[in-house]
Amino acid sequence: ATLRVQAADAVFVGEDLHADIEGAHGVGMKTIWLEHIQPPATVRVAPDAVIEELGQLPQALAMILNI
Repeated sequence: ATLRVQAADAVFVGEDLHADIEGAHGVGMKTIWLEHIQPPATVRVAPDAVIEELGQLPQALAMILNI
């Protein structure tokens, strides 16, 4: 199914800095990293926000979207 949303208008939440955050950033999405483990030594792209549990997602979204 197609959502018909531009990448710049989407926020991607992921656990893997390389596969999720770098990939989403690469197509122009804002990103939130659900941090469960230590970050890898080399991170090419920083997430727009970092959360430790999904309960923090509304606050992170509000910060990223300025709402």
